[in-house]
Amino acid sequence: MQAIPISSQSQTSSQSHLTNSSPSGRPSKKSIKNVREKSHQDFYQNRITKLTNIFKNEGYMLDALVTQEELLNILDTMGKEPFNREIASQLLEKVPKKAKNFVLQEFVETHIKAEYLLLMQAEEIETELNQTYEEIENINKTHKTALNANDTNTLRIDMIEAICDEPQYEAEIGSVFSIILIAGGFKYESEEVVIEEKKFNPIFNHSFHLRLDNPDEKIEILLRDQKRYTSDPNYNDLKCTIGLSSYKDQLKHVTWLDLYNFYRQPTKFKVHFDVQWQFSKQGFLEEKIAEIQQLQEKLKDEKEYIETSLRTLVHPFATVTTAMKNRNLNSYTGSVSSIINVKKMNNYV
Repeated sequence: MQAIPISSQSQTSSQSHLTNSSPSGRPSKKSIKNVREKSHQDFYQNRITKLTNIFKNEGYMLDALVTQEELLNILDTMGKEPFNREIASQLLEKVPKKAKNFVLQEFVETHIKAEYLLLMQAEEIETELNQTYEEIENINKTHKTALNANDTNTLRIDMIEAICDEPQYEAEIGSVFSIILIAGGFKYESEEVVIEEKKFNPIFNHSFHLRLDNPDEKIEILLRDQKRYTSDPNYNDLKCTIGLSSYKDQLKHVTWLDLYNFYRQPTKFKVHFDVQWQFSKQGFLEEKIAEIQQLQEKLKDEKEYIETSLRTLVHPFATVTTAMKNRNLNSYTGSVSSIINVKKMNNYV
């Protein structure tokens, strides 16, 4: 179980109560601080009155001194079962001691502070959840056409050139080269380029536009000597392979790759090309919705954990009488905004 928050500050504020704003339209720090203080004061007054009456009905005054064992026995008796010792330990660490004893008033105030901060955390998570629902709704409304479209992912490969790093290598004047791409079981070929100089550097400047369903596809790039391909039965293309998973950022990637021979040995030949994914809008939006839904599940788990922690925290007071046992957070409507968002928590006094 995570630590129960026991601090005088909370990261969440209720903007529905804010009236003073900064020039930018956002609530000013002063107004936020005032609302927090007012909400906490209202909550404290409500709870201190209720808990004072509960302890009084059980025969204890809040100025009483009790040992840790006596305090735990009181909570066990009120809840009709052992009070969660981990939560008790976290609470008691924050309660000032007098010698080896606790003043009930100090314990109650620490307990109220923990209740309040749990409620504020629940409100913060509820707000985030509502925002995720709104995001998905907005995507479905604004991009309805795109979501229903049957478009696909497009991969653009701009094949620029091939070179040879071997200084002594002399290209055969008049030889003809092309680039071939093999992807998804299909073959794509560039225009042929005739070598006109001894320096091997065919410039292709050819753009391939491939429609692929699988963004993890692997593409084979072949450099083909067309004359040898048609005349030499033992000829094999130089080749390399690219995996597309590293290009999913949709940015243009300038790429140089070594070409390998038939025996998968690196050669002095390289190809220079640019790669860029252009995802379908449909696929992008569906992926965005899936990410938001994952966040929703995480927030739901956090909310459930906080609600469970709060029910455990207040259990002794929620079960001390039959009337209190069946009451819920409706008792607090208006005292603090966060309560409105967690009314479904049962047995909260």
